[in-house]
Amino acid sequence: MRKYASANMMKMKNVLRAAVALCLLAAMALPTWANAPNAAALVPSGTPLSGMVIIHSSTKVGEPTRAGDVLTADVSQITPAGADFTHQWYSNGKLVGTERTYTITEADIAANAQINAEVTGVGDYRGSRYSLYYEVALGKVPLAGSISINVPVGTVVGKSLILNQSDVRSSSNSTSMFLLYSWMRDGVAIPGATRGSYTIRAEDVGRTLTASITGTGNYSGTITSPGIMIPSGPPIAPTITTVSLPNGTVGVAYNMPLTATGSEPISWGIVNSSGRLPSGMTLNSISGIISGTPVASAAGTFNITVRARNTAGETTKTFTLTVGTEQSAPVPAPAPSAAQTVNPTRSTVYVNGAATPFEAYIIGGNNFFKLRDLAFALSGTGKQFEVGYNNATRAITMASGQPYTPVGGEMALGDGSSKPASLNSAINISLDGARVDITAYLISGNNFMRLRDVMRLLDIGVGYDAATRSITIDTSLPYTEG
Repeated sequence: MRKYASANMMKMKNVLRAAVALCLLAAMALPTWANAPNAAALVPSGTPLSGMVIIHSSTKVGEPTRAGDVLTADVSQITPAGADFTHQWYSNGKLVGTERTYTITEADIAANAQINAEVTGVGDYRGSRYSLYYEVALGKVPLAGSISINVPVGTVVGKSLILNQSDVRSSSNSTSMFLLYSWMRDGVAIPGATRGSYTIRAEDVGRTLTASITGTGNYSGTITSPGIMIPSGPPIAPTITTVSLPNGTVGVAYNMPLTATGSEPISWGIVNSSGRLPSGMTLNSISGIISGTPVASAAGTFNITVRARNTAGETTKTFTLTVGTEQSAPVPAPAPSAAQTVNPTRSTVYVNGAATPFEAYIIGGNNFFKLRDLAFALSGTGKQFEVGYNNATRAITMASGQPYTPVGGEMALGDGSSKPASLNSAINISLDGARVDITAYLISGNNFMRLRDVMRLLDIGVGYDAATRSITIDTSLPYTEG
């Protein structure tokens, strides 16, 4: 009887082992989100991580990096706060550690390694965030020079202040120059003011503003600007900045926030004599968002005059909104042209003064970026835009003035190697409902857009400094050909 029971137990164990093996094989067969061919359309569950990993080094200032020096991954910029994630360290692209800290080795010194850190969400969190490279050959360099605040004419609420850091000296060929920004009101840090620009608020009136930069990675030290006093002044009447309204479709939810400059608060309304919104749609008088789902009787073209009002006055602007009866039939995806090999962009990119790492490529003397990376980096600025995808028409949609909604994978860095690229001449892109022309290449399953094309459409200043190998994106400036 005991032998019979033992035999049954062995059979049960074998069945369990087989079941576990089948589960493992099934899991291995599933595609990862990182390799999904249409990540924009397939959104995994979980809260996406955002922000950037910052490397701190124990190397003494002014001295070279030595074996035994410790690098620490600072995740204070990663949101949501308290997210669960794993750590990975890479030396010249090879995985070398999985802890919060990494100790420099003799092999790193011998190879003049470039080391970067990564965190990857687990459990209820998804996506990966990265650091800039720590360059072993560079050592620890003190920041030098000075910074100042560019003061616009009429320093009043709603105007943008830009931090001038052109005098800050660093290695022009370094990829590790990442600065932490902080704006202060009467010496106290302003929550959330951590960019290279700052928009003056009502609570700043009569107070002194300063800004500081702090080096990370290969750089050390803090430089603080002279203070500027924000004078009191009369409120500013609103100016509607929304350019146009995207078209709507019967039975499809619509959402378009209107934007305006001027002193807050601003209230919104429709000028009654101009007509009405399509049936099923409303304008929120506080947020300025046009939303709702057009009903069947709403098909047609509407001319609508919108009013923005505050204590200083009011302004109006007329828009044309067309509501279609149905979505277009699916369009087959065109075959891209023959591939060519392209190289990664080696320039440092500054967005409103802040060094921001991108995966980008140089093609024919032009820089090409992922559209969602640009939308992510510009979200929260005066030139923010939303990105969407219409599966039926295979069209990429852009909506100016709307905050960007992350889908996961934004700002992921490449491996630094050359890649095959195919010109996607038949790509379908619209901005605020109107078809636009953008040069795009398909690289590793993603569309990369010519930077100047995107900046021209959004009227954003973009420049290049050959001496420092730097690309500047400045939302406070208009686009100019260069």
